[in-house]
Amino acid sequence: MKKILFILLAGVFVGGCTIGMGAGTGGHHSGVSIGASTELNAGNPDKRRELKLPAKVKVRQKAKMREHMQTLSDITRAIYENDLQEAGTIAHERLGWNEKEEKKCKAVSEKTNEPEFLKLGMAVHTKADELSKYALAGDRDKAILALSELINRCNGCHKVFRH
Repeated sequence: MKKILFILLAGVFVGGCTIGMGAGTGGHHSGVSIGASTELNAGNPDKRRELKLPAKVKVRQKAKMREHMQTLSDITRAIYENDLQEAGTIAHERLGWNEKEEKKCKAVSEKTNEPEFLKLGMAVHTKADELSKYALAGDRDKAILALSELINRCNGCHKVFRH
């Protein structure tokens, strides 16, 4: 059973690399839709909007994104080990929406004059709180679905913006 769950979560994670948020493109019940990856279309220019931040801020921002990736990995591992309490705690404490995250997302949004950054950031962090709620309630299936949707929301922001 653990092997099957691990393979499923790995597939969701890898699939999340080519799935993002989009409006009016069909999607399913979560508001997340499937679209082609914009990063590596051979020969085509990167059409994502650049977040025009000072070099030092870009370095911190990229480090934060790597931290988020580690958090997703830790949540996946906890679910795989059937430790839903740990998964819920990690999701809420390290990725949930709070005053500190709002302040960071708002600062980037204002510095770059990109109001959509705040909207997409909030979508990521509130989905982490939803995942936490399901995991802490012991609902493994809904926690896994929320994890998939969380990865989609992360990718949705990366489909829109670049450094």
